[in-house]
Amino acid sequence: MKPTAVSQVLEQMVRISVILLTAIFAVRLGWNPDATAGLIMTGSILGVVVSYLYLRRQFRRTVRDTRQAPPYTHRDLKGWSRRILKVSLPIAFGTLTIPLLQFVDSLTVPAGLLARDPNADTDELFGIYGRGMSLIQISTVFATAVIYPLIPSVAEKKSSGDTGELQEDINASDRWNHLISWPIAMIFAVLALPLNIALFTDDTGTAVISILGISSVFISFTVITTGILQGLDRGKTAALVILAAVTFKIIANLWFVPDFGLIGAATINVFTFFFIYAGNVIMLNRFFRIRLLPAKFLWILGSALISGICIGMPLFFFEVGAWPRLSVFLYAASSASLGIILYIASLLLGKVIKPKELLSLLKRS
Repeated sequence: MKPTAVSQVLEQMVRISVILLTAIFAVRLGWNPDATAGLIMTGSILGVVVSYLYLRRQFRRTVRDTRQAPPYTHRDLKGWSRRILKVSLPIAFGTLTIPLLQFVDSLTVPAGLLARDPNADTDELFGIYGRGMSLIQISTVFATAVIYPLIPSVAEKKSSGDTGELQEDINASDRWNHLISWPIAMIFAVLALPLNIALFTDDTGTAVISILGISSVFISFTVITTGILQGLDRGKTAALVILAAVTFKIIANLWFVPDFGLIGAATINVFTFFFIYAGNVIMLNRFFRIRLLPAKFLWILGSALISGICIGMPLFFFEVGAWPRLSVFLYAASSASLGIILYIASLLLGKVIKPKELLSLLKRS
């Protein structure tokens, strides 16, 4: 899987480099936002092109003489295309969960805000909502790191009929997901103010970011459980759950955003991802016993809450909003680090994790 991994890294490096360089030059040259956004989108295309060229080069190195391969007929193409699409489309639909729900938001949230106030600047308001959505996607990085190695492992053990180890893998991934996701969500929720100022220059929409921070827990759970369903060859089931969540989000946004504004949209986002997670767990329980809550869950949640309170208390005594942006960023980074240390110490104290497990995780990361 090394060439695939390298191609992914190359693609993202090129894409992000184009985004950053274009944004810097566009601001300096005074381009209008539409032209800037359009040019930034070319980063995705260039990233894919570089990834393709790398993979093609690797393929030619590996398969030195393709002339000796058996002929590939049009009938072969039709058969394999049908088979690949049958497997890949549900998986692709599952990976598009967050972009798909964001697309729903882009249509329904501005419509709800206009119904609330016909004179509202929906572009600006939706941009504020987007602050939180872009921030909480960081949590998916950790969930994805857990799930990508898990999918082939689940598929292999399912095909070999090793249900005992398969159950252990699923339970272990679910446990680590809880251990990682709750403190991250607490950091986002408690440090919403300094993170907002450090990343977006002002405190507008801090409450929205704080609520969306809570949804990062269920986003991670959604990624994990969707991946497990795909590993069990139940990609269509995962896709149906996501489709039901999309329908729920459309109706809920149009119903509640006109009354509650961005706070309503953020709250609905929490419930939407919880809906997907609960739906996935119900479907998984048809094949395996999946616990909604891992062992010692109350200690895990209590540890996250205590660390959140400890790093949140100073905000009542310091006027962080009046500090320079760099100082606010350093405060947020140091507070988050302190919160993680307190959280890990509490887990060790409660024997939720063992020192050996922690060292193993650090080595792997």
